[in-house]
Amino acid sequence: MPLSNDQLAFYAENGYVVVPDIVPPDVLKRIRDAITEITTEAQAGRSKRVSDTIVEPDAASDAGATIGKAPLRKLNALVPHDPFFRSVAESPAILDVVTQLTGQPRQIMLYSDQVFLKPAHCGSPKP
Repeated sequence: MPLSNDQLAFYAENGYVVVPDIVPPDVLKRIRDAITEITTEAQAGRSKRVSDTIVEPDAASDAGATIGKAPLRKLNALVPHDPFFRSVAESPAILDVVTQLTGQPRQIMLYSDQVFLKPAHCGSPKP
């Protein structure tokens, strides 16, 4: 589905654009399920699908907290290590939009991918 002229103008002015339903609901459910599975594996120390995980640094110091392991806060680099996440990133719908925005279909590269897991209003401050 090509972007409308209004969406292209919004992108030109703001540097981002929301594309409703670019990822179908069934794929979103599979993404959520995969993240839950990866998080469970990573917490158990047996994840092979993620190269980098970030834990909440101050979780164990919370007053009265009883935590066996600090909760995961972020997963990095899912696409290079997991075929399912790679297939989502390479979906024709997403690539068509990126191509339309950049005008360079042969120049598209994924710089980074991340999953943020921390709840709102929780976690360490950022400088």
